[in-house]
Amino acid sequence: MLLDDIADYLYTTMRNTGTIRKGYMPTSPDICTGLFEYGAGSPILHFGAEGVQYEFPSLQVRCRGEKQDYEEPRKRIEEIYRQLSCVQGMTLGSTYYLMIRPLQSPFFLQRDEGERIIFNVNFIVEKGLSAS
Repeated sequence: MLLDDIADYLYTTMRNTGTIRKGYMPTSPDICTGLFEYGAGSPILHFGAEGVQYEFPSLQVRCRGEKQDYEEPRKRIEEIYRQLSCVQGMTLGSTYYLMIRPLQSPFFLQRDEGERIIFNVNFIVEKGLSAS
């Protein structure tokens, strides 16, 4: 599955990911990375091959830091942005990833109710079908 593959990749390639959560960001711990999957482009079908060959989900990554800490979550989102942009023609888990392409540079998203800074970046993921 996409979020499992991305979480595992980040844990193995980064120095500090903080806690990674898939599909949500809990109120604690403060230092947290959230991965969110959402719809994007139409899948690709090929003549002579059955079913979907490639799909294009979108991925949103959010990084939150401790109260009033701008630098740490900013550095973390930048490292994630760079790491995921390196995924080209590789297998993560059991799924082949053609490319993970950022839709923009990382940006400040909001300050939450606990005065914690949250940064965001979105990606389009070009990949084969995930194993069932």
